[in-house]
Amino acid sequence: MTIKNTYSLLHAGFGNNLYQIAFTLKQNRKYYSDIPLISIKKEDVKDIKFPTNLIYTINPLKDLCEFGGHPVNTTDEELPTNFKDIFPNLNIINDKDKINKIFSNSNILLEQSPLNENQNDFFSGYANLIERSTSGLNFINHGVYYNLRNFHNEITHIQKKLQPSKVIVDYISKKYKNILEYENTKVGVHLRFGYSVDNILNQIVKKKEILDIIDSYDETSIFVVCSDNIEKAKELLKNIDRRIIYIENETMYVDFFLLIKMDHNILTMSTFSAWVALLNDSENKKVFCPTEFVNLHGKGSLPSDWELY
Repeated sequence: MTIKNTYSLLHAGFGNNLYQIAFTLKQNRKYYSDIPLISIKKEDVKDIKFPTNLIYTINPLKDLCEFGGHPVNTTDEELPTNFKDIFPNLNIINDKDKINKIFSNSNILLEQSPLNENQNDFFSGYANLIERSTSGLNFINHGVYYNLRNFHNEITHIQKKLQPSKVIVDYISKKYKNILEYENTKVGVHLRFGYSVDNILNQIVKKKEILDIIDSYDETSIFVVCSDNIEKAKELLKNIDRRIIYIENETMYVDFFLLIKMDHNILTMSTFSAWVALLNDSENKKVFCPTEFVNLHGKGSLPSDWELY
C-alpha cells in the first residue's frame, strides 16, 4: 500500500532530526511512498500556525525550527543555511504558506519516543495507526525517536539519501583536503558538552577514558575534533602528545559530514555522535561509544562491533 497525505515534522536538534528522517525513509521503503519532511526555517517560525494539538510547543522558536533553533552561522555565503538546500535527495517542504495550508487540515501524531528494549513495534502498525488517527485529515508524524537497531538494515539507503549538496562536498574537499587525504589513521572526535537544560546524562564527557583511547593510537594518527564548545575541548585535550586538529567556526552540518569521512570515531553522549558513526562507511572503522548511551537508548541499540568505554 502507499501512504497519502502524510508528513513528518522535523523538530529539535540535528541529531534528533536524523532519527526523524531515518524513520521516514524507512516508511517510504516499506509502503512505496515518498512522505515529505516538513522543515521550518528559523525566520519563518513566528508565521507558522501550528495545530493546537501539537504537544511539542514548550518553546516553538527553539523546538520547532531547523537545527533546534541553534544558529547555522557560516562565513561562506555559498553554503546553505536550511535543510532543503543541505540535503537535495530528500523530499522537504519548507515554504511557510504551504506548511500553513497542510497544518490547517491536519492531525498530529503524539510524539513517539520509546527507547527501551520493550517498545512496541510501531513500524508494523504504522498504516493502521494512520487510518485510525486521521479521519481524512493530513497525518503529521511528530517525534519518532526509535531504538537505533531499527535502522541498522537501512543504513546504506539512508546514506544515499543523506548525501550533501555539491556545494558542501566541494567546500569540505577544498578546505579540508589535507585532512581527507592524510595517509595514516584519521580519528574523528565529537565532544558534546551540552547545555544547562540538558539531561545530566547528555553532559557526560569522560575525560580519562577519552584520553586513554587517544593514547592507544600511534603517533602517526591524527585526531579531528569537533565540539559544541571548542574551548572546553581544547582544555580537555591540552596535554595530549598527539596531533590534534580543532574544527572551528563551522556549521554543525560541516562538522557532521567531515566526521563521517574519518577512519575511526570517538563519540560522546549525543545522537549527533551516534549518527556520525552509523553513517561512516569507512572499512574496518573503530567506534568508541560511552556506556551511558546504551543506558539511555537501550541494549542492542548499537552495532555489536562498537567498543563501549
